[in-house]
Amino acid sequence: MEDASKSLSFDETGIEKRMRVTALSGPIFVETFLRMLFLNIDVFMLKYYSEKAVAAMGPIMQFYFLILIMLMVSTSGAGILIAQYLGARRRDLAAEYSLASLNMVTLSGIVIGIVFFISPDLYLHFYELEQSVHDYALEYMTVMGSAAATLSFSVGVTGIARSYGFTKITLYASIAGNIVNVFGNACFIFGLFGIPVLGVKGVAISTLTGNLFSAIVVYLFLSRQPGFRLPFNRIFRLPLLHYWNILKIGAPSAGEQLSYNLAQMVTMQFISRLGTPSLTAYVCALNIMRFIFMVSISIGQAIQILVGYLVGSGRYDHAQKRTLVSLRFSVLVTLGIAITFSIFREALVRIYTNDPEVITIAGSLVLMTMILEPSRAFNIILGSALRGAGDYKFPISIGIVFMWGVSVNLSYFLGIRWGLGALGVWIAFTADESLRGALMLWRWVSGVWKSKAIVVSNS
Repeated sequence: MEDASKSLSFDETGIEKRMRVTALSGPIFVETFLRMLFLNIDVFMLKYYSEKAVAAMGPIMQFYFLILIMLMVSTSGAGILIAQYLGARRRDLAAEYSLASLNMVTLSGIVIGIVFFISPDLYLHFYELEQSVHDYALEYMTVMGSAAATLSFSVGVTGIARSYGFTKITLYASIAGNIVNVFGNACFIFGLFGIPVLGVKGVAISTLTGNLFSAIVVYLFLSRQPGFRLPFNRIFRLPLLHYWNILKIGAPSAGEQLSYNLAQMVTMQFISRLGTPSLTAYVCALNIMRFIFMVSISIGQAIQILVGYLVGSGRYDHAQKRTLVSLRFSVLVTLGIAITFSIFREALVRIYTNDPEVITIAGSLVLMTMILEPSRAFNIILGSALRGAGDYKFPISIGIVFMWGVSVNLSYFLGIRWGLGALGVWIAFTADESLRGALMLWRWVSGVWKSKAIVVSNS
């Protein structure tokens, strides 16, 4: 099976070359880095506008990722199906599921936009925020929520491109989007070229504009790729079964991510009780931490695509081997970055704030990443591999149970009841990720996932 690509057509050989861990994960890594820069640039530049605005970015980031998770219902399910159908050499069905995914994610964005346009303050009532912090967060979310359809289009076309292995395209688009975002932030925060200073609201407009520009770049690239054609002539005549299959996989997968985000919201609510310094420190440490675990995220996304493709073509042993090799690489690299960040933790935190109390609290959280992030690597990469193979129910059920049973409960007892504050919450995160990672490793090594393929190869 390893030499099967020799007998493939030109387009199929191109897919074989793209469907490799290095070819997929490299561009995804850089793209993930750049996408994380979207919000980190917002936090950094808002530092020159208001420290309260920086604190507001905590709930804002949870809100932003909550929207992304809602949109994942269609993209995550479709991504697995597209990859497996490409592996089974069913280009026609891969294209149909791509279009169905784009339809669903766009409709989801419209619905989300309507909800948050009607009641933008609904989400913020969950937190105990100072009035000024609350007002800044409301400004951002009014813009972002109302224009969720823009974000949904970006998520949709990016998901399709990745499933086909066109990760370089999404990388170029992220570069373009970040340039637009930085330029817009500078205009709205510093009033360049006579543009009104809109602060947080302007930053939200810049983020949306950057995402839209990125999506347009991706779509223009895709439309020019050989072998890629979406059946727009059947946009209203796609089988309803396609949508059901996407929901069957995507809804539980997105439900797991939604559960994670809700659990994070609850723990952030715990931290908001400790005051603005602790909340600001949490936000700073969270931003720094994201740059550590983006290694695992990018490799995990690549592994999900690759495993789906290999399972679709019946190459189970190769899928198992590539996953374990990638896991070992991710753990080592993640640990190395965590150690480096821990050594320079004070300098890193000072990028976001100059408050001595915040720097002390955030520094202790960054130090914990040396244990937290290698543990998270097991959970992210093996969970992604299981989903790609079609064994999506196991990581979902385990994830939900441990998020609430371990992470949230332990966060409350350690952080609030036992007085460890934000550090107690970080310890709870570490326990959750470590236990889940161990279970994911057991499941993958057991080989049960080999009987869970959604698409059966005819080759």
